[in-house]
Amino acid sequence: MNRLGRRAVLLFSALGAILAASTFAEQGVVRTKDGHTYQGDVTVGNEVVRIRLHGVETILQKADIDSIELKSDYEADFRQRLAKLDEQDVAGRIALAREAFDRRRYDLAREALENALSADPNSREATDMLRLVQRQIELERDRVGTGGEATMAGEAATSTPASRVPPTPVHTADRRLLTPADVEIIRRKELKPGDSGVRISIDPVVRKRFAESQNMTLAEFNAKSPVQQALEIFAKGDPEMHQRVRIASDPPAILEFRRQIQPMVLQNCATAACHGGSAGGSLILYSPADNDLVTYTNFYILVTYEKPIADTGGVFGNSAKRLVERGRGEQSLLANFGLPITIAEYDHPLVGGKPIPPMFRNKEDPKYRALIEWMNRSLAPIQPDYGINYTPPTGQSLVHVAGQTTQPTTQQGEPVQQGEPVMSAPGQPALPP
Repeated sequence: MNRLGRRAVLLFSALGAILAASTFAEQGVVRTKDGHTYQGDVTVGNEVVRIRLHGVETILQKADIDSIELKSDYEADFRQRLAKLDEQDVAGRIALAREAFDRRRYDLAREALENALSADPNSREATDMLRLVQRQIELERDRVGTGGEATMAGEAATSTPASRVPPTPVHTADRRLLTPADVEIIRRKELKPGDSGVRISIDPVVRKRFAESQNMTLAEFNAKSPVQQALEIFAKGDPEMHQRVRIASDPPAILEFRRQIQPMVLQNCATAACHGGSAGGSLILYSPADNDLVTYTNFYILVTYEKPIADTGGVFGNSAKRLVERGRGEQSLLANFGLPITIAEYDHPLVGGKPIPPMFRNKEDPKYRALIEWMNRSLAPIQPDYGINYTPPTGQSLVHVAGQTTQPTTQQGEPVQQGEPVMSAPGQPALPP
Protein backbone atom coordinates (compact mmCIF):
# COMPACT_ATOMS: atom_id res chain seq x y z
CA MET A 1 0.00 0.00 0.00
CA ASN A 2 1.45 3.36 -0.97
CA ARG A 3 1.84 6.29 1.43
CA LEU A 4 -1.34 8.00 0.16
CA GLY A 5 -3.33 4.83 0.79
CA ARG A 6 -1.96 4.47 4.32
CA ARG A 7 -2.90 8.08 5.07
CA ALA A 8 -6.44 7.47 3.83
CA VAL A 9 -6.78 4.39 6.04
CA LEU A 10 -5.53 6.29 9.08
CA LEU A 11 -7.84 9.20 8.30
CA PHE A 12 -10.91 7.00 7.98
CA SER A 13 -9.95 5.07 11.12
CA ALA A 14 -9.67 8.26 13.12
CA LEU A 15 -12.93 9.56 11.68
CA GLY A 16 -14.62 6.29 12.56
CA ALA A 17 -13.38 6.50 16.13
CA ILE A 18 -14.67 10.06 16.46
CA LEU A 19 -18.05 9.16 15.02
CA ALA A 20 -18.31 6.14 17.27
CA ALA A 21 -17.54 8.21 20.34
CA SER A 22 -20.01 10.94 19.42
CA THR A 23 -22.69 8.42 18.42
CA PHE A 24 -22.76 6.62 21.75
CA ALA A 25 -22.04 9.54 24.09
CA GLU A 26 -25.12 10.80 25.89
CA GLN A 27 -25.58 13.21 28.78
CA GLY A 28 -26.11 11.44 32.03
CA VAL A 29 -25.15 10.86 35.67
CA VAL A 30 -22.87 8.04 36.84
CA ARG A 31 -22.82 6.97 40.50
CA THR A 32 -20.05 4.79 41.89
CA LYS A 33 -20.27 2.18 44.64
CA ASP A 34 -18.23 4.37 46.97
CA GLY A 35 -20.84 7.15 46.79
CA HIS A 36 -19.30 9.49 44.22
CA THR A 37 -21.33 11.05 41.41
CA TYR A 38 -20.15 12.20 37.98
CA GLN A 39 -22.12 13.93 35.25
CA GLY A 40 -21.36 14.87 31.64
CA ASP A 41 -21.35 13.12 28.25
CA VAL A 42 -21.39 9.42 29.12
CA THR A 43 -20.00 6.70 26.83
CA VAL A 44 -20.51 3.13 28.00
CA GLY A 45 -17.90 0.63 26.79
CA ASN A 46 -17.43 -3.09 27.39
CA GLU A 47 -15.26 -2.65 30.48
CA VAL A 48 -15.11 1.09 31.20
CA VAL A 49 -17.40 4.11 31.25
CA ARG A 50 -16.10 7.47 30.03
CA ILE A 51 -17.54 10.77 31.30
CA ARG A 52 -16.54 13.91 29.43
CA LEU A 53 -17.37 17.48 30.52
CA HIS A 54 -15.80 20.66 29.09
CA GLY A 55 -13.05 18.63 27.44
CA VAL A 56 -12.04 16.77 30.61
CA GLU A 57 -12.53 13.00 30.51
CA THR A 58 -12.92 10.66 33.48
CA ILE A 59 -12.62 6.88 32.97
CA LEU A 60 -14.27 4.51 35.45
CA GLN A 61 -14.23 0.74 35.59
CA LYS A 62 -17.71 -0.72 35.12
CA ALA A 63 -17.11 -2.98 38.13
CA ASP A 64 -16.92 0.15 40.34
CA ILE A 65 -20.19 1.66 39.09
CA ASP A 66 -23.41 1.44 41.04
CA SER A 67 -25.76 3.07 38.50
CA ILE A 68 -25.87 4.97 35.23
CA GLU A 69 -28.76 7.32 34.56
CA LEU A 70 -28.85 8.77 31.07
CA LYS A 71 -30.54 12.13 30.60
CA SER A 72 -32.91 10.92 27.90
CA ASP A 73 -34.10 8.04 30.10
CA TYR A 74 -35.10 10.25 33.01
CA GLU A 75 -36.46 13.02 30.80
CA ALA A 76 -38.66 10.59 28.89
CA ASP A 77 -39.92 9.07 32.14
CA PHE A 78 -40.49 12.54 33.63
CA ARG A 79 -42.52 13.74 30.65
CA GLN A 80 -44.54 10.55 30.57
CA ARG A 81 -45.51 10.93 34.23
CA LEU A 82 -46.21 14.65 33.78
CA ALA A 83 -48.54 13.92 30.86
CA LYS A 84 -50.47 11.35 32.92
CA LEU A 85 -51.30 13.83 35.70
CA ASP A 86 -54.81 15.20 35.90
CA GLU A 87 -55.07 18.69 34.38
CA GLN A 88 -55.74 20.24 37.82
CA ASP A 89 -53.23 18.13 39.81
CA VAL A 90 -51.03 20.92 41.14
CA ALA A 91 -49.63 18.83 44.01
CA GLY A 92 -48.52 16.10 41.61
CA ARG A 93 -46.66 18.61 39.47
CA ILE A 94 -44.95 20.12 42.49
CA ALA A 95 -43.88 16.62 43.61
CA LEU A 96 -42.38 15.98 40.17
CA ALA A 97 -40.60 19.33 40.35
CA ARG A 98 -39.06 18.44 43.73
CA GLU A 99 -37.82 15.13 42.35
CA ALA A 100 -36.28 16.85 39.30
CA PHE A 101 -34.74 19.50 41.57
CA ASP A 102 -33.07 16.83 43.73
CA ARG A 103 -31.61 15.35 40.54
CA ARG A 104 -30.34 18.80 39.53
CA ARG A 105 -32.64 18.79 36.49
CA TYR A 106 -33.66 22.38 37.14
CA ASP A 107 -34.99 22.77 33.59
CA LEU A 108 -37.51 19.99 34.17
CA ALA A 109 -38.35 21.28 37.64
CA ARG A 110 -39.12 24.70 36.16
CA GLU A 111 -41.26 23.11 33.46
CA ALA A 112 -43.34 21.20 36.03
CA LEU A 113 -43.81 24.29 38.19
CA GLU A 114 -44.82 26.52 35.29
CA ASN A 115 -47.24 23.75 34.35
CA ALA A 116 -48.60 23.77 37.90
CA LEU A 117 -49.05 27.54 37.83
CA SER A 118 -50.94 27.28 34.57
CA ALA A 119 -53.43 25.09 36.46
CA ASP A 120 -53.46 27.34 39.54
CA PRO A 121 -51.83 30.78 39.13
CA ASN A 122 -52.39 31.48 42.85
CA SER A 123 -50.47 28.46 44.18
CA ARG A 124 -48.07 29.94 46.73
CA GLU A 125 -46.12 26.68 47.06
CA ALA A 126 -45.50 26.48 43.30
CA THR A 127 -44.62 30.18 43.13
CA ASP A 128 -42.11 29.94 45.99
CA MET A 129 -40.49 26.81 44.60
CA LEU A 130 -40.26 28.33 41.11
CA ARG A 131 -38.30 31.22 42.60
CA LEU A 132 -35.98 28.72 44.33
CA VAL A 133 -35.46 26.82 41.08
CA GLN A 134 -34.78 30.01 39.13
CA ARG A 135 -32.31 31.11 41.78
CA GLN A 136 -30.51 27.77 41.55
CA ILE A 137 -30.33 28.06 37.77
CA GLU A 138 -28.70 31.47 38.20
CA LEU A 139 -26.21 30.10 40.73
CA GLU A 140 -25.25 27.29 38.37
CA ARG A 141 -24.83 29.79 35.54
CA ASP A 142 -22.68 32.00 37.76
CA ARG A 143 -20.45 29.05 38.70
CA VAL A 144 -19.87 28.22 35.05
CA GLY A 145 -19.15 31.89 34.30
CA THR A 146 -16.50 32.08 37.03
CA GLY A 147 -14.76 28.83 36.16
CA GLY A 148 -16.70 26.71 38.62
CA GLU A 149 -19.06 23.85 38.01
CA ALA A 150 -21.62 22.17 40.24
CA THR A 151 -20.29 18.78 39.16
CA MET A 152 -17.06 18.72 37.15
CA ALA A 153 -15.89 15.71 35.20
CA GLY A 154 -12.75 14.33 36.81
CA GLU A 155 -13.89 15.44 40.28
CA ALA A 156 -16.32 13.42 42.32
CA ALA A 157 -19.43 15.36 43.26
CA THR A 158 -20.71 15.18 46.81
CA SER A 159 -24.14 13.82 47.52
CA THR A 160 -25.18 17.18 49.02
CA PRO A 161 -28.56 18.22 47.55
CA ALA A 162 -28.34 21.21 45.21
CA SER A 163 -30.51 23.31 47.53
CA ARG A 164 -27.76 23.12 50.19
CA VAL A 165 -24.76 23.79 47.96
CA PRO A 166 -23.20 27.06 49.24
CA PRO A 167 -23.23 29.82 46.62
CA THR A 168 -19.98 30.79 44.97
CA PRO A 169 -18.95 34.32 46.10
CA VAL A 170 -19.70 36.24 42.92
CA HIS A 171 -21.60 39.37 41.99
CA THR A 172 -25.11 38.29 41.10
CA ALA A 173 -28.44 39.99 40.53
CA ASP A 174 -31.26 39.54 43.00
CA ARG A 175 -33.99 38.95 40.45
CA ARG A 176 -37.04 40.64 41.90
CA LEU A 177 -39.73 39.22 39.64
CA LEU A 178 -43.47 39.53 39.21
CA THR A 179 -45.64 36.61 40.29
CA PRO A 180 -47.72 34.37 38.00
CA ALA A 181 -50.81 36.19 39.32
CA ASP A 182 -49.23 39.48 38.16
CA VAL A 183 -48.61 37.95 34.73
CA GLU A 184 -52.30 37.06 34.50
CA ILE A 185 -53.25 40.67 35.37
CA ILE A 186 -51.01 42.08 32.64
CA ARG A 187 -52.37 39.65 30.07
CA ARG A 188 -55.91 40.75 30.91
CA LYS A 189 -55.07 44.44 30.74
CA GLU A 190 -53.18 44.13 27.44
CA LEU A 191 -55.86 42.03 25.70
CA LYS A 192 -57.59 44.07 22.98
CA PRO A 193 -60.67 43.60 20.80
CA GLY A 194 -59.57 42.03 17.53
CA ASP A 195 -56.67 40.12 19.09
CA SER A 196 -56.40 36.58 17.77
CA GLY A 197 -54.36 33.48 18.50
CA VAL A 198 -54.68 33.92 22.28
CA ARG A 199 -55.47 30.80 24.31
CA ILE A 200 -58.34 31.61 26.68
CA SER A 201 -59.99 29.30 29.19
CA ILE A 202 -63.46 30.22 30.51
CA ASP A 203 -65.34 28.08 33.00
CA PRO A 204 -68.53 26.80 31.27
CA VAL A 205 -70.54 27.70 34.37
CA VAL A 206 -69.29 31.28 34.11
CA ARG A 207 -70.25 31.44 30.43
CA LYS A 208 -73.79 30.39 31.25
CA ARG A 209 -74.13 32.66 34.28
CA PHE A 210 -72.71 35.68 32.46
CA ALA A 211 -75.00 35.17 29.44
CA GLU A 212 -78.00 35.06 31.76
CA SER A 213 -76.85 38.22 33.56
CA GLN A 214 -76.73 40.05 30.21
CA ASN A 215 -80.09 38.72 28.99
CA MET A 216 -78.41 36.68 26.25
CA THR A 217 -78.86 33.08 25.34
CA LEU A 218 -75.83 30.87 25.83
CA ALA A 219 -75.75 30.25 22.08
CA GLU A 220 -75.54 34.01 21.43
CA PHE A 221 -72.65 34.38 23.85
CA ASN A 222 -70.83 31.34 22.52
CA ALA A 223 -71.04 32.79 19.00
CA LYS A 224 -68.60 35.49 20.07
CA SER A 225 -64.84 34.91 19.82
CA PRO A 226 -63.03 33.80 23.02
CA VAL A 227 -61.35 37.23 23.18
CA GLN A 228 -64.70 39.00 22.97
CA GLN A 229 -66.14 36.74 25.64
CA ALA A 230 -63.23 37.36 28.00
CA LEU A 231 -63.30 41.13 27.50
CA GLU A 232 -67.04 41.30 28.12
CA ILE A 233 -66.73 39.26 31.30
CA PHE A 234 -63.88 41.50 32.52
CA ALA A 235 -65.93 44.62 31.72
CA LYS A 236 -69.36 43.55 32.99
CA GLY A 237 -68.92 40.43 35.10
CA ASP A 238 -68.38 40.25 38.84
CA PRO A 239 -64.96 39.54 40.46
CA GLU A 240 -65.79 35.87 40.95
CA MET A 241 -66.36 35.51 37.20
CA HIS A 242 -63.06 37.28 36.51
CA GLN A 243 -61.14 34.72 38.53
CA ARG A 244 -62.50 31.87 36.42
CA VAL A 245 -61.30 33.32 33.14
CA ARG A 246 -57.69 32.55 32.28
CA ILE A 247 -55.55 34.12 29.57
CA ALA A 248 -53.23 31.18 28.99
CA SER A 249 -50.88 32.72 26.38
CA ASP A 250 -49.44 36.08 25.38
CA PRO A 251 -51.70 38.71 23.83
CA PRO A 252 -50.21 39.87 20.49
CA ALA A 253 -48.60 42.99 22.01
CA ILE A 254 -46.74 40.88 24.59
CA LEU A 255 -45.81 38.27 22.01
CA GLU A 256 -44.28 41.01 19.83
CA PHE A 257 -42.45 42.37 22.86
CA ARG A 258 -41.09 38.91 23.66
CA ARG A 259 -39.91 38.16 20.12
CA GLN A 260 -38.76 41.52 18.82
CA ILE A 261 -38.68 44.44 21.27
CA GLN A 262 -37.21 42.81 24.37
CA PRO A 263 -34.25 41.14 22.56
CA MET A 264 -33.36 44.47 20.94
CA VAL A 265 -33.50 46.38 24.22
CA LEU A 266 -31.64 43.75 26.24
CA GLN A 267 -28.88 43.39 23.66
CA ASN A 268 -28.24 47.12 23.58
CA CYS A 269 -29.05 48.28 27.07
CA ALA A 270 -29.11 45.46 29.64
CA THR A 271 -25.40 44.68 29.85
CA ALA A 272 -23.77 44.07 33.22
CA ALA A 273 -22.05 47.49 33.05
CA CYS A 274 -25.26 49.25 32.07
CA HIS A 275 -28.94 48.64 32.85
CA GLY A 276 -28.44 44.96 33.52
CA GLY A 277 -26.16 45.44 36.52
CA SER A 278 -25.33 47.52 39.56
CA ALA A 279 -24.41 50.57 37.48
CA GLY A 280 -27.95 50.78 36.11
CA GLY A 281 -29.21 53.47 38.48
CA SER A 282 -32.98 53.57 38.86
CA LEU A 283 -33.66 51.47 35.75
CA ILE A 284 -32.72 47.79 35.81
CA LEU A 285 -33.72 45.13 33.29
CA TYR A 286 -33.17 41.39 33.63
CA SER A 287 -31.16 39.36 31.14
CA PRO A 288 -31.37 36.64 30.00
CA ALA A 289 -35.14 36.64 29.73
CA ASP A 290 -35.34 32.89 30.15
CA ASN A 291 -38.91 32.49 31.40
CA ASP A 292 -42.31 34.17 31.47
CA LEU A 293 -41.78 35.88 34.82
CA VAL A 294 -38.62 37.64 33.61
CA THR A 295 -40.23 38.72 30.33
CA TYR A 296 -43.29 40.15 32.04
CA THR A 297 -41.16 41.85 34.69
CA ASN A 298 -39.09 43.56 31.98
CA PHE A 299 -42.28 44.55 30.17
CA TYR A 300 -43.80 46.00 33.33
CA ILE A 301 -40.63 47.94 34.18
CA LEU A 302 -40.38 49.44 30.70
CA VAL A 303 -44.03 50.47 30.30
CA THR A 304 -44.32 51.99 33.78
CA TYR A 305 -40.94 53.78 33.95
CA GLU A 306 -40.97 57.54 33.65
CA LYS A 307 -38.38 60.25 34.14
CA PRO A 308 -38.63 64.04 34.57
CA ILE A 309 -37.34 65.80 31.46
CA ALA A 310 -36.55 69.51 31.60
CA ASP A 311 -37.07 70.96 28.14
CA THR A 312 -37.55 74.69 28.45
CA GLY A 313 -38.85 76.26 25.32
CA GLY A 314 -39.32 72.90 23.61
CA VAL A 315 -42.49 71.31 22.40
CA PHE A 316 -42.59 68.92 25.35
CA GLY A 317 -42.18 71.42 28.18
CA ASN A 318 -41.11 70.31 31.66
CA SER A 319 -42.79 67.02 32.52
CA ALA A 320 -42.22 63.37 33.21
CA LYS A 321 -41.69 61.37 30.07
CA ARG A 322 -42.23 57.65 29.76
CA LEU A 323 -39.86 55.12 28.24
CA VAL A 324 -42.89 53.76 26.38
CA GLU A 325 -45.49 56.22 25.05
CA ARG A 326 -48.61 54.45 23.81
CA GLY A 327 -49.86 55.96 20.57
CA ARG A 328 -47.01 58.50 20.62
CA GLY A 329 -43.97 56.30 20.16
CA GLU A 330 -41.97 59.08 18.50
CA GLN A 331 -42.11 61.02 21.78
CA SER A 332 -40.99 58.14 23.98
CA LEU A 333 -37.73 58.14 25.91
CA LEU A 334 -36.83 54.75 24.50
CA ALA A 335 -37.15 55.88 20.89
CA ASN A 336 -35.42 59.24 21.35
CA PHE A 337 -32.58 58.05 23.55
CA GLY A 338 -31.80 55.39 20.93
CA LEU A 339 -31.42 57.93 18.10
CA PRO A 340 -28.28 59.92 17.22
CA ILE A 341 -28.26 63.28 19.04
CA THR A 342 -28.43 65.10 15.71
CA ILE A 343 -31.86 63.55 15.07
CA ALA A 344 -33.45 63.02 18.50
CA GLU A 345 -36.00 65.51 19.82
CA TYR A 346 -34.30 65.25 23.20
CA ASP A 347 -31.13 63.47 24.14
CA HIS A 348 -29.96 60.82 26.52
CA PRO A 349 -27.87 62.40 29.32
CA LEU A 350 -24.17 62.44 28.58
CA VAL A 351 -22.23 59.45 29.89
CA GLY A 352 -18.70 60.22 30.96
CA GLY A 353 -19.13 63.60 29.30
CA LYS A 354 -19.90 62.03 25.92
CA PRO A 355 -23.03 61.05 23.98
CA ILE A 356 -23.86 57.36 24.02
CA PRO A 357 -23.59 55.29 20.83
CA PRO A 358 -27.06 55.26 19.18
CA MET A 359 -29.20 52.16 19.01
CA PHE A 360 -30.74 53.27 15.69
CA ARG A 361 -29.10 54.76 12.61
CA ASN A 362 -32.00 57.11 11.93
CA LYS A 363 -35.80 57.22 11.94
CA GLU A 364 -35.92 54.94 8.92
CA ASP A 365 -33.98 52.22 10.72
CA PRO A 366 -36.16 49.04 10.69
CA LYS A 367 -35.54 48.54 14.41
CA TYR A 368 -36.71 52.08 15.15
CA ARG A 369 -39.82 51.61 12.99
CA ALA A 370 -40.59 48.29 14.74
CA LEU A 371 -40.38 49.98 18.14
CA ILE A 372 -42.65 52.84 17.08
CA GLU A 373 -45.20 50.51 15.50
CA TRP A 374 -45.28 48.41 18.65
CA MET A 375 -46.03 51.46 20.79
CA ASN A 376 -48.52 53.01 18.34
CA ARG A 377 -50.34 49.96 16.99
CA SER A 378 -49.78 46.88 19.12
CA LEU A 379 -50.13 48.07 22.71
CA ALA A 380 -53.45 48.96 24.28
CA PRO A 381 -53.87 52.69 23.51
CA ILE A 382 -54.31 53.78 27.15
CA GLN A 383 -51.83 52.94 29.88
CA PRO A 384 -53.64 50.39 32.10
CA ASP A 385 -53.78 50.61 35.86
CA TYR A 386 -52.40 47.18 36.62
CA GLY A 387 -52.86 47.50 40.36
CA ILE A 388 -49.71 45.40 40.89
CA ASN A 389 -47.76 45.76 44.12
CA TYR A 390 -44.19 45.67 42.80
CA THR A 391 -41.09 47.70 43.56
CA PRO A 392 -38.69 47.66 40.58
CA PRO A 393 -35.04 46.87 41.26
CA THR A 394 -32.33 49.52 41.32
CA GLY A 395 -28.60 49.35 40.86
CA GLN A 396 -28.11 49.36 44.63
CA SER A 397 -30.32 46.30 45.08
CA LEU A 398 -28.30 44.20 42.63
CA VAL A 399 -24.88 44.08 44.23
CA HIS A 400 -24.38 41.03 46.42
CA VAL A 401 -21.30 39.03 47.33
CA ALA A 402 -22.09 35.77 49.10
CA GLY A 403 -25.37 37.32 50.24
CA GLN A 404 -23.79 40.55 51.56
CA THR A 405 -24.66 43.93 50.03
CA THR A 406 -21.63 45.90 48.86
CA GLN A 407 -21.00 49.29 47.33
CA PRO A 408 -21.66 49.34 43.59
CA THR A 409 -18.64 49.74 41.35
CA THR A 410 -17.94 50.73 37.78
CA GLN A 411 -16.12 48.50 35.28
CA GLN A 412 -12.84 50.00 36.48
CA GLY A 413 -13.64 49.14 40.11
CA GLU A 414 -14.09 52.74 41.28
CA PRO A 415 -17.12 53.49 43.51
CA VAL A 416 -20.13 54.96 41.74
CA GLN A 417 -21.18 58.24 43.33
CA GLN A 418 -24.90 58.78 43.73
CA GLY A 419 -26.28 61.02 41.01
CA GLU A 420 -23.52 60.32 38.50
CA PRO A 421 -24.49 59.32 34.96
CA VAL A 422 -24.54 55.60 34.32
CA MET A 423 -21.65 54.37 32.20
CA SER A 424 -22.59 52.17 29.29
CA ALA A 425 -20.49 49.39 27.85
CA PRO A 426 -18.26 50.44 24.94
CA GLY A 427 -20.29 50.65 21.78
CA GLN A 428 -23.60 50.12 23.58
CA PRO A 429 -26.19 52.70 24.55
CA ALA A 430 -27.43 53.27 28.07
CA LEU A 431 -30.97 54.05 29.07
CA PRO A 432 -31.70 56.94 31.44
CA PRO A 433 -30.08 56.71 34.89
